[in-house]
Amino acid sequence: MIFTFPVRYRAALGEVGLAEFRSLLAAQKDQDGLAARYARERLAVLDGDSEALGALLGGDLSRPHQFIRVTEAMVELGRDEAPRSSTRCLLTERRRRARVAGGHGSARPRPWGACVAAAG
Repeated sequence: MIFTFPVRYRAALGEVGLAEFRSLLAAQKDQDGLAARYARERLAVLDGDSEALGALLGGDLSRPHQFIRVTEAMVELGRDEAPRSSTRCLLTERRRRARVAGGHGSARPRPWGACVAAAG
C-alpha cells in the first residue's frame, strides 16, 4: 500500500525513499494503469504541482466530477481559492460550450489550465 500513498508516508520515506519511489514508478510498464496513475496524482499533490493535477484529474473537463476532483486536490494543497476558481471555470466552460452549440459547432473540451485562465 505504500506504493500509492507517498503523501502519507513522506516523512518515513525521506528524500532518498521518495527518489526511489519515483524511480520505481517510472519503471512501471503500465503507466496508464490505475495504481500508476494514482501514484502520479499523489506525487503531484506532494510536489504542489497544480498543472500536473489539472491534467491528471481534470482531463478534458467534459464531466462535472472532473472539476470536483481537481478542486479537492487544490484544497488539499492549501489553495483556498480553489472552490471559487473551480466554480468560475465550470460556469465559463458551460457558457462557452453553449455558445458554440448554439452556432451548431462542436466545443472541444479544454484542459484545466486553459479553463482557469479563461475564467480569470
